[in-house]
Amino acid sequence: MIMLFTLLGFIATILGFVYLTEITGYVIHSYTFYAIVPVGGFLVGMAATAAFFFSRKFFQKPIKIKEYIIGALLGIAAYAGIYYASYLTLYISPEGEPNRWFRGEHISNFESEDGKTITFSRYMEAELSEVTHSLSRGRSLRRREFTTGETINVLLLLLQLLGAVVGGALMGLIAGGAVRYCDKCKKYMLEKELFRLHPDEYSKLIELVERKEIGFSLADSIKNLNNASSTDAQYVNVSIEYCPTCHTGHLTIKSMKKNEKSKEEEIPEFTKTVIVANDVTRSLVA
Repeated sequence: MIMLFTLLGFIATILGFVYLTEITGYVIHSYTFYAIVPVGGFLVGMAATAAFFFSRKFFQKPIKIKEYIIGALLGIAAYAGIYYASYLTLYISPEGEPNRWFRGEHISNFESEDGKTITFSRYMEAELSEVTHSLSRGRSLRRREFTTGETINVLLLLLQLLGAVVGGALMGLIAGGAVRYCDKCKKYMLEKELFRLHPDEYSKLIELVERKEIGFSLADSIKNLNNASSTDAQYVNVSIEYCPTCHTGHLTIKSMKKNEKSKEEEIPEFTKTVIVANDVTRSLVA
C-alpha cells in the first residue's frame, strides 16, 4: 500500500505542476525567491514525497536515514519528471497553437528549423536556451519576471534540483521523522503535555528526576508541584512522549518564557529529557 500511495502521489505531483503551468501560465516549479532560493524545486520535492512519508507514518513504519535518501531521490525524479511530462503532453493544434490537451499532433511529429525531429533532448535544449523566471523580492507579492541564457539556466536548474532534494527530505521531518519511534512495538510514540509549573519548581523537579524515584512516587511527586498561573511570564513545561502499548516514556522538561511580543520561546540551556519507568508513564498519562 505504501508503494501504491507513493506512486500515485508522485504521478499526481508531476501532472499537477505541468497542468498548473498550462492553466495559469505561471511556471511554479522554476519560481525563485531573491533569484537564488529555489522555492519551486522545494515545493516539488515536498509534494512528491508527501504520500510516501505520510503513508509510512499512517502504517506505523519508521522514517530513518534510508527513507530520507529515498525522499531526496524522489524529489529529483519528480522535478525531472515534470520536464519529461511537459514534453509528452505537448501538442500542436491545427491552428498552430501549442497545448497540453491532446489537440492536434504531438511535438515529436514536427521538425526544428534545422530539419531535425524534436526529441526530448532537443526539447530540453530549447527549454534551457532562453527561460523566463518568476521571482519575488522581500514582502512584495507582485510577480517579477526575468529572462536568462543557457549557462545561467543550467545553473538555476541544478539549484532547483537541490531545492527538490531538500524539500523531499524535509517532508520526512514534517510527516513524522521528528517523532520518537518504539522499535519494540513498531509504533510511533504519542506526545502529551502534562503540566505547566511555576518557574520556582524547576529545581525541585530536576531534583526529583535525578533521584530516579521509581513507580508512582515520582508521578505523585510531580503532580504535587505548584502549577503556573496564566499571568506568569515564565513557566516550566513538562511533556511526555510515550508508546501507547508498552508505555516506554521520555519525559521532557523545558523552561519557557514570553518575549517582548508575548510569544512563548524556549530557553534551550534548561531543557532536559529523561527516560522514565513504564509504571510512571502509565500514571502520568492516565
